[in-house]
Amino acid sequence: FFQILYCGNELVASRPIQFQNILVVYDAKDQSRTTPHSYIDFSRKRIGPASEIVEHILQKGFRDILLLGLGGAAMPFLITDKCNDCVVTAIDNSKDALYIARQYGKSDQGNYQLKYILEDAEDYVKSGQDKSHDVVIADLSVGVQIPDFIYDPSFIANVHRLIKDRGQYIVMLYMPNNVDHGKMKLYAALSRTFISVAIKETEHYNPHFILVASK
Repeated sequence: FFQILYCGNELVASRPIQFQNILVVYDAKDQSRTTPHSYIDFSRKRIGPASEIVEHILQKGFRDILLLGLGGAAMPFLITDKCNDCVVTAIDNSKDALYIARQYGKSDQGNYQLKYILEDAEDYVKSGQDKSHDVVIADLSVGVQIPDFIYDPSFIANVHRLIKDRGQYIVMLYMPNNVDHGKMKLYAALSRTFISVAIKETEHYNPHFILVASK
């Protein structure tokens, strides 16, 4: 049984009776609609990009986590479900995305681990406190659209400033078109600021890819 929720043109979340399986985001097409959308399918057990990132940050011992973009709300659910002492701040500029995250993902009401903030990611990183997070995770794709500011040196510098020494900036992107160009463009932009940058293609989920930039 799934409860389906729409957010604009995006089918961004679904909720089964029990959260037993790993959350996975797939592409789909609803024939009654004219635009493609994505959905979270709890019935599959293959590990998706969000789960790969969560496993990585737990292995690294990161506990103070900033999320730029909520996507389908899988990330805050997975992190707080697997890490009792992690503190997550999640930024998104969509009221609908925040509503869905609170109602069908993980509520931040009375939850010291989790805080949702309605704000543009680009604006938030300008005013954030220096060295306040172990890791910053960006999931800022809107469908197949990638915001131009993720390549901007000033945005990258602001993200770098928020990260503690030896912390990381992890970018998760869905880029079905010009994948190689997009990867290398972002790799070059991050390499100008961070000590090292690695590209990881997600298993079974191309054209998703992850860049990990280390401070």
